[in-house]
Amino acid sequence: MQIGSQVRRIRLDCGVHYRMNSVLCVTFSMLLASTAWSYHLEMSPLVVNGNTGSWQTVSFLESFPAPPIVVVMPEQSGSDPANLRIRNVTGAGFEVVITEPSANDGPHVSMSTAYLAVSPGVHALPGGNVISAFTHATSSQMSKLVTRSWDDVSIPGGFASSPTLVASLQTQANETANPPLTSSTPFLNVAIRSVSSSSMRTSIERSESAAGSVTSNELIGFVAMSANALTMFTTGAYGTVQLQSRSTARNIRGWDDGCFSNTWLTPFTAVPLVVASMNSRQGGDGGWLRQCGVSSTSFSMRVDEDIDNDSERSHTNEQAGAIGASTAFHFSAVANLKIVKSIEVVSDAVTPGNPKSIPGSVVVYRLRVSNEGFGSPDANSVHVVDDLPGEIELCVSALCFLGAPVALDDGSSPVPSGLSVSAVQFSNDGGATFGYTPSAGPQGYDPQVQSLRVSLSGAMASATTAGNPYFDLLFRARLR
Repeated sequence: MQIGSQVRRIRLDCGVHYRMNSVLCVTFSMLLASTAWSYHLEMSPLVVNGNTGSWQTVSFLESFPAPPIVVVMPEQSGSDPANLRIRNVTGAGFEVVITEPSANDGPHVSMSTAYLAVSPGVHALPGGNVISAFTHATSSQMSKLVTRSWDDVSIPGGFASSPTLVASLQTQANETANPPLTSSTPFLNVAIRSVSSSSMRTSIERSESAAGSVTSNELIGFVAMSANALTMFTTGAYGTVQLQSRSTARNIRGWDDGCFSNTWLTPFTAVPLVVASMNSRQGGDGGWLRQCGVSSTSFSMRVDEDIDNDSERSHTNEQAGAIGASTAFHFSAVANLKIVKSIEVVSDAVTPGNPKSIPGSVVVYRLRVSNEGFGSPDANSVHVVDDLPGEIELCVSALCFLGAPVALDDGSSPVPSGLSVSAVQFSNDGGATFGYTPSAGPQGYDPQVQSLRVSLSGAMASATTAGNPYFDLLFRARLR
């Protein structure tokens, strides 16, 4: 099998065994570990020390092959307005700090919260839900006092309805002060509104804090997940994980108005880790979410506001998106492809009703490729290479299988494979090259073909609770 630029050829023991009706060949499996074949997902508790005087370095539970999208959420500890900012995201971790707006002094009490980290891209979760991690660079701002500008941004993932969204700034390109020793200048967050299945509006949230300016782009990181969805999976080191998304109604109000609770659609087995973001911007003052309570059945939040322009922190109703996990975990979703090759004798010239493997018999080769992993290969990256035994000659006529020498069948797969045949190439030099043009004899066979390569288009589906997707490649040959 060839995977992108990686070629892994296994010669299957599928020579011809005369006088047998069928042969089942050896099975092999490959764990495809290149980054193109996997995504990583992690959630973990996060304690941010507010009075250390410096940025805090956070190490991931396990490393990512490339920098992920990281989302954090402040909680309600400390009476002053406060947010969390991150920077320097790498595959090993990130830096985080508590920031306060310019009307406050900067140092803040510690916060106990959580972070979510997801490999960039659109990913199928176990069970079929979708999670999508992406970025948007912008200098657009929403402020009551400075400027008001939105960006229209596409949401990748092909969601059937508006997804649950969480977001954090990934950079700190415009900071001129020295948090946490001082307040943050400019004090920034993320604004989201008008979320649909495929798009949203976003901007840098400045609320009523006018100190400082935004002259350079900041990078916003987003994680979108199928709304109000529950996914369960098992990780070797972290056990069974419940991952749940929740999009609330517009029922979350301001800091001065109370603490506002929403229920999880399915109770967790333990008090979950939670990150959340506003998915609307109804109030003219702007604001950001702070968590004020979490249980196995519900989560509570309030909208915080700065006091740079006035002292009130009341706020109108807003909608939120939240993602929770039952435990800390790191999940590596990799494609795990397995191939089984078999031969079935379909006819011979001697015993039509009970064909045997004898010279002149017609056989059908079946290559079954299944994906037993929760990762999906890159689109158009799967190529199946098969070396043919010397005892057969391949049928290369259009009459072999519905107009093509090789047919793909995934009709009985519990999950559609998502693939189709894009090209079939032939070799007459043992697979060293695949530029040979076959010549069909009177009955459609070419004894010169020694290997064939089948290229597939599309991205093969990942395993789900319904089963492992697979497809069969079928081709016909004649015993010499």
